[in-house]
Amino acid sequence: MNKFRVYVVEDELLIARALEIAIEESGYEYVGGTDNAGEAIKDIIEIQPDIVLLDITIAGEKDGIALAHEINKISQTPFLFVTSHTTDQFLMRVNETHPAGFISKPFNESDIKANIMIAMNNHEDRLAKQAPPVLSYDEKILGLLRENIVQHLEKEDISVESLAETVSMSESTLRRFLKKMIDQSPGNFIREVRLEVAYELLKNKQEKSISQVANQVGFQNVNHFSQLFEKKYGLRASSML
Repeated sequence: MNKFRVYVVEDELLIARALEIAIEESGYEYVGGTDNAGEAIKDIIEIQPDIVLLDITIAGEKDGIALAHEINKISQTPFLFVTSHTTDQFLMRVNETHPAGFISKPFNESDIKANIMIAMNNHEDRLAKQAPPVLSYDEKILGLLRENIVQHLEKEDISVESLAETVSMSESTLRRFLKKMIDQSPGNFIREVRLEVAYELLKNKQEKSISQVANQVGFQNVNHFSQLFEKKYGLRASSML
């Protein structure tokens, strides 16, 4: 049996401990846990567990469902909700996060073992079936624009004119193209690419300070960079160092 690495988000200490014991006795590896969304996102990025067990009611401003949406933004890590909630309103909110399944409270070791195994098998099957995407012409153009931005990241001012020239477009045509493809202006597109690269640098621990990361992706104002990063990813850039 695969020894899947399991992370837990649960705010009740006794239940968290019961989950840890059940995970270990099921033959899986307990790799950590927390009671809040902010620390969970940081840990998931750093630890990269195979699967996450989520309670709905957790400490902090964000509940488990909001945390699930954040997990979907940053990874393909599957998650199981561990809950006693069964109302229609709850199920509607939960289904929007595309969970790998549910474990009902109260639970036992066999519930944990079986549900994790099923969730991971389904997840691995889904990944195996994902064929490499066939890019359309417009998607290839978008890729070329991204590559050009990445090549000139350290420049604070990447002009719309130079970006348009990369794909032999006029500025007005480029604006219409980006509006159609991703509903963004050229300026917003450039900023998003900068932030995506910054996220990868922080995730891979390639820089030692926020100012280094900000400067490397073209932000001279570190505070402005930090604000944009937190707005996009829901966590502070400094928490990833």
